[in-house]
Amino acid sequence: MHAAQQRSAAIVLRHAALALFISVAGGCGNDGAWPARTHDPTLIERSSPSAPSVATAFEPTAIRIHPLTRRVDPNGVMPMPAASAPTGVQADLEVRVECLDRDQIETRTVGLLWLELTSNGTQWTVGPVDLSDPELNLRTFETITRTYRMSVTLLDATVPEVGGSIDIEAFLRLPSGPLLRDRFKLAWR
Repeated sequence: MHAAQQRSAAIVLRHAALALFISVAGGCGNDGAWPARTHDPTLIERSSPSAPSVATAFEPTAIRIHPLTRRVDPNGVMPMPAASAPTGVQADLEVRVECLDRDQIETRTVGLLWLELTSNGTQWTVGPVDLSDPELNLRTFETITRTYRMSVTLLDATVPEVGGSIDIEAFLRLPSGPLLRDRFKLAWR
């Protein structure tokens, strides 16, 4: 076989290999790239809000008061300022609420979030926080812990004794109707 014939055969072999690769890779569908297809003018109507929403797949199905919920002691030896309180505002308690979707993955949401606290035989309410307000939602959501933070200033009469506890109940009313809730007992140290 002459050199020219060898080069020609090598080129044909490379083209055949490339064609095989393209036919296999191109038919893989959603493994990496979505294939373009013929224009579908009905897609707009089929994706209208009256159709089932993909967003409901990521809507919270549960909430959890996160274990990082803590007492904030602005007057102690080692003061820990509240992460979510505005500058200059003293907070006694920082509650973090985690929203979990149907796969138990943390998610952001919209709706009304509030707390009910019980201590020393007294019950009081904090909130509601309207999470449908985009600015308030962003300001309240902590991306590191993927929780909503609520800094709380307690009335003097309701502050638990050191060694006591405070019962925290969180509520989230979703726009679609469900009311989610969770309870947490925080030791007051």
